[in-house]
Order: sequence, then structure tokens, then C-alpha cells
Amino acid sequence: MDKHYTVLPKREKCLNLLEQYGVKGDVLEHSLLVNKIAVFLARSLIAKTELIDLQLTDRASLLHDIGKTNEVNQHHAFSGAKILDDLGFPKLAAAVKHHKTDFILQGKFNSWEEVLVYYADARVLGTKVVSIDERLDSLQTKFPDKVRYYESVRTKQKALEAQIFQHLEFKPTDIKEKISNLSDE
Repeated sequence: MDKHYTVLPKREKCLNLLEQYGVKGDVLEHSLLVNKIAVFLARSLIAKTELIDLQLTDRASLLHDIGKTNEVNQHHAFSGAKILDDLGFPKLAAAVKHHKTDFILQGKFNSWEEVLVYYADARVLGTKVVSIDERLDSLQTKFPDKVRYYESVRTKQKALEAQIFQHLEFKPTDIKEKISNLSDE
């Protein structure tokens, strides 16, 4: 029998998977915040008639760092994707794999869901909502030998942000306030 499920795991199952794979503390808080942003943006875009799988966006953004505690010889986006693929969730695996920073330089997004998981993650530094500039400035400080690389990423992330927000009636700077008014799901 094919191990790949056509349905996605329930939210409670996703939270259990995070616990099972050792995602806790600040990484869990980060994941919940990324999830809040991704789902808020998905709902906002759906209201403007964009076709987005809200359930996929919800589950993928929640699980995007499931591989964070299992990063042996590869980026956690890839180890997380492998975990989810092995569990039979290839759509989740694809969205998780695409949240790696350099995917934006390759222009490899295949869906709104992948874009929203990537963008929401780019807007969260640790457990705080930040601008793209703040997030990349932090990375440039941490990795001063990669300044050129992060400047290329910045250009692409700003373009992606413009692509998302051209459909919305609020600005990227409004995200923090907008999600602070939402209850946790």
C-alpha cells in the first residue's frame, strides 16, 4: 500500500510530531509564530480570491523546523523534509524543504503555500517578528563573510514581499500588530 497520504495530519498530530522530534523551547515558540504569520497571510490572500490551501500552509508552517534537532550533515530544511516524506506527507515535505534561505536565489517556489512558509520564516528572528532587513542584518552580523550573499537574498526577499503584499490592503510593517490581535489556534 502507498505510504503517501492524501490528507494532511491534524494540527494536534503536528504538535505531537514536534514534541516527538524534540522541538521545544524557543524553536517551538519560533515555529508557532511563523505559523501565525503564514496562516494570517494565507487567510488574507484567500479573502482576495487567491487560491491557497490553508490547511497545507498551516501544517507546513507549523512543522517547518521539525528537522532542527536532527541536522546531521545537512540543513534542517532537508532533514525536516525527509522526516515528513518518510511519514508519508510529500506536500508538507516540499513546503518545508523550500524554507531554506537560498531557495529564493534559485526561484524554486512552486506554490503560494511554499512562498508563505518561506516568507513567514524570514519575518521571524528567534521568537520575535522583525522586518526582512532586521533578519538579514542579524545574519550578516553573525556571518560577516557572507555579506554579498545576504544582499542578494535581501533583494529577492524584498521582491517576494512586494509580490505578496500587492494583493493586500496592509503593509509588511503591519504584520506584527495584525497577528498580535489574533488568538492562538
